[in-house]
Amino acid sequence: MVIQYSLPTLMEKVMRAGGRLQWATTTPAPEAIQAFADAVCRAYPPIDPDSDDDVDILDFFGPGDGEGGPVIYINRCEARWLGEYFITHLAAALEEAGFQGWLREGARVDAPVVRNPSVVLAATMKLDWDVFLGVGPNEWGLPQWAWFVDPERTHRVLGPWLEWTTSLAGDSFLTMRAVTSKVIASLARDIVLHTLSDPLHSPRIVLLGFDESGQRARRLCIDPHGFVGLQSYNPAQSWRDHAADLTALATHAAGDLTNAFLRNANHPESSVVLDITSLPWPYVIRAQVAHLEESYLYDAHGWQLVTDQHLAHLGNLDPSRWQVELVTADRYTVTARDLAPWLDADSRPLERGEPPRPPVPPIGVLDTARADFADDLMSHQVLLDHPFPTYPA
Repeated sequence: MVIQYSLPTLMEKVMRAGGRLQWATTTPAPEAIQAFADAVCRAYPPIDPDSDDDVDILDFFGPGDGEGGPVIYINRCEARWLGEYFITHLAAALEEAGFQGWLREGARVDAPVVRNPSVVLAATMKLDWDVFLGVGPNEWGLPQWAWFVDPERTHRVLGPWLEWTTSLAGDSFLTMRAVTSKVIASLARDIVLHTLSDPLHSPRIVLLGFDESGQRARRLCIDPHGFVGLQSYNPAQSWRDHAADLTALATHAAGDLTNAFLRNANHPESSVVLDITSLPWPYVIRAQVAHLEESYLYDAHGWQLVTDQHLAHLGNLDPSRWQVELVTADRYTVTARDLAPWLDADSRPLERGEPPRPPVPPIGVLDTARADFADDLMSHQVLLDHPFPTYPA
């Protein structure tokens, strides 16, 4: 078994490749993945159970399928000796099992671009405030950029959404820390949930799943602080079909969400999540206002999942414009009687020289809705009246 480059050089290349370590082999994929998994288990470095040292950590997931051989993804390697020990013993374990090939950094993978899905579901998951406040602020006194949703809620909500994203039976691509990897669909759920189990090392995650023809796609975006976005691209479906599919996913998880809404995908190939909010002030991150989410809304939308506290602020909405329905205990949907102005838009890419298209929803529709929702929208005054909770001393 050949280790490409010297051990220090290989470790450096692997970490620059997003932690991808590949076994380049001609062994067929199913057999190679199983053999790689067995060798990884035998090669894992011994950890002293009596040591209080929290630095020597080697954490990885996989193996997954790769072009030219299976790949594992090293998530954390906080001591060089661990990485070098692991690679040396991994090569030895594969050789002892009678396999040939070499170990190298995994190749860069670029996911296909999915353009112009018409509808986006954006959701904010309920945070675990004990964990959130217990971790404490960062060096600037702001909330840590991390995943503060408790594990049970994370599994309940994201488990079905991850399966939905990869259920089209084609290729799946996972992007974490700005590095994209092609993954086996059945592994994607475990990889994402495992990564989110370490809140302070949770990156932004994008999972993209295709059908076998590459014509249909689904995308799940996860940001720290509990933002989640879902998109579906299928040219054969209308915006109404997309909306029905996405609202079903949201209402199924209603009890674990503080808010969810549909919006038109104005910039579908960019972030689903980072721009989902319409906060009325700059330089404010979700963690600074998340304590308000069960009582106040970020903005007005044509379809929203809201709490009973939201409804109490909203009062009696005009029934000629809005329909309110109970979903589960303390969760309701508020839907515009006419959703077309909110979600029906030309989803074709903008041609060179083509004038900008009118906004969706039209400004007049949005202004009217904001007036209807005015008593429940976040504002400077709301934030002043309900300041961010203080960290324990």
